[in-house]
Amino acid sequence: MLLLAGYSKLLDPATFQLAIFDYKIVSFGLAGITAAYLPAIELVVGFALLFRLAPLGSAIMATALYALFIFVLSFALLKGTVTECGCFGILSLSPAFSLALDVCLLCLAVLTTITEIRFFSRTPAYTHPETV
Repeated sequence: MLLLAGYSKLLDPATFQLAIFDYKIVSFGLAGITAAYLPAIELVVGFALLFRLAPLGSAIMATALYALFIFVLSFALLKGTVTECGCFGILSLSPAFSLALDVCLLCLAVLTTITEIRFFSRTPAYTHPETV
């Protein structure tokens, strides 16, 4: 999902900037900076998860991203400031549906993080043969 979201936002960064600004949380300039960097972060984390590059770090980043998305969407829904989330760039989803999807994805990200923590805690640290 991070790959789809990041790629679709890169297709039209100006529209994504306006979608961020519609949340009434950040200034137009900060919305532009967010629109420039967030899709790249989503793509990097998505590729890292897909190809198991830094699996624990990418799982933690995915968890943080989904928690942030849930917070921002919840805030906007409570304020009634947004009618379209902009979560998937040019693909239109309602904020309520996106929130439900983000909650499910957060649960998966947390499970992935827990799995990676358990994996790394079972993997013995490398010891040099001369010290054994």
